[in-house]
Order: sequence, then C-alpha cells, then structure tokens
Amino acid sequence: MDELDDVLAAVGPRLRSLRRKRGITLAALAETTGISESTLSRLESGGRKPNLELLLPLARAYGLPLDELV
Repeated sequence: MDELDDVLAAVGPRLRSLRRKRGITLAALAETTGISESTLSRLESGGRKPNLELLLPLARAYGLPLDELV
C-alpha cells in the first residue's frame, strides 16, 4: 500500500468519528449533502474510496476546509 492509499484509507474512519462527535445521523448528513446514506456508510467503512465529488459537500456540511478531512 502506498502513501496515497494510506491517506485515503484514513478518511473513512475520520469522517465517521467527526459525524458521531457532532451527533449527526447518516440520514441527516445525506439530506444536507445530497449524498445517499448507503454511499456515506460505504465511505465511512472504507467500502468506497473518497473523491472530490463526495468530499466537497461533506467539507461544506461540516464547515471545515477540505484538507482537514484528508
């Protein structure tokens, strides 16, 4: 696994932790971002690799700069 894979693999758990710390449900986050609950769940569990189309709305929803998610 190279460095990029390591970075991408760490994004999912970071997103899940952030969502839980803020007390946001997958359903609420899906409504806010327009990303389906199943996609969000797979993203958090590592079943789906993060990309800009997913990370930008999440960064907006959390009010964080994109680099803090990665």
